[in-house]
Amino acid sequence: MPILIPARNSRHRSACFALYRALFRSARKIPVPSDLGRAHANPIHDVIRGQFQRNRADTSPRLVYAALSAGYKFLALFAKAQVEGSPDHGAIIQHLGERSKTTDTAKHNTRARRAEQSSPSPSEPPLLTRLPDMTGNPDKPPRYTCTIRPLSKSAIRGERKIPRLCVTTAGSPFLRFTKPQPKVLSTKLWRLDKTINELVEATSTIRDDLLDVARDEDAWDQRVRAMLAKESSERNLSSVELDELAERSDATYTNTYDTIRRGIQKDIEYIRKDNIARAAAMLELVRKEKALAESERAAEESGKMAT
Repeated sequence: MPILIPARNSRHRSACFALYRALFRSARKIPVPSDLGRAHANPIHDVIRGQFQRNRADTSPRLVYAALSAGYKFLALFAKAQVEGSPDHGAIIQHLGERSKTTDTAKHNTRARRAEQSSPSPSEPPLLTRLPDMTGNPDKPPRYTCTIRPLSKSAIRGERKIPRLCVTTAGSPFLRFTKPQPKVLSTKLWRLDKTINELVEATSTIRDDLLDVARDEDAWDQRVRAMLAKESSERNLSSVELDELAERSDATYTNTYDTIRRGIQKDIEYIRKDNIARAAAMLELVRKEKALAESERAAEESGKMAT
């Protein structure tokens, strides 16, 4: 016996579309109070549309037969509900009223949840704060201090957990307080490593690829200038050729790429010193947390012995 696949059966699809249109036409003739309907929309149509969409994935013949039977029963109910004041009409209006209240409550909860999510959360103070440099020396390495930690015993639930000082593959230090680490922290570390890796890759590209090309371009320019200098005594040079001949000898592609590479290396060195300073402040925080944990553990043990 062949298996019936409703979505691929043309007769079944035609019967469903015919029932859908018949329910819509019959629903238009049912009088509905204005407070239950939307502007230029019949709430019964929304119910019909939602029920058909809910059952569109059914493939079991038992479920399909039950859905079609319910549709034909509602078609007969809609015909009787067209008389205002009849029991069938009252049942439909009562159902629409309850559905409207439920829908309004759900919409209100959704709006409140979205407003709560979109409202800016109070910004937490950073874990580390950079200390101001009073010397004015730009080459002096930065210094950091802990802002909000270590916390007091009253602000901690249970036993104090000592954070672990970790470092990414690109050298960015961070403290791991929980496992697994928060997604926000993972994203931040990924961006920091991405910046460092891009800078390192840029210096490697200049050193390994672009400098060789730049030297070839500079050699070509030198040959052109030498040729123009030789021909300047034999003919009048054009303005473009004169500009080429008068160009500074140090204005070369090699010098340009060297300047760019030194600037990138300076940025990398600044990030390295900054990471070292951050790691030193984090390590100091770990030491303070360990000392507090030991003192709190000792105080707890002495309290137990006293009792």
